[in-house]
Amino acid sequence: MNLSADSMTLAHKVHTYADLLQQIRNDLRIQHPEWIKPNGQCPTCDSYEARLIELLDASIPGEPDVVQNFKAQRVPC
Repeated sequence: MNLSADSMTLAHKVHTYADLLQQIRNDLRIQHPEWIKPNGQCPTCDSYEARLIELLDASIPGEPDVVQNFKAQRVPC
């Protein structure tokens, strides 16, 4: 298979929810630099993060501590 450099993605190991969040945030910033405000904040990234937390909360009903720990590990923009 012959892939261009633009279409190739790197596999990143994700060990924690904080790692997952940081990887998503990094990827969104790379793919959508127009979302980043002059002060470095990214409200769209924050929105994606909030939605991810909601989905995790709904998908792990027996593990509320997992989502709470995830929220506590939030990494700022």
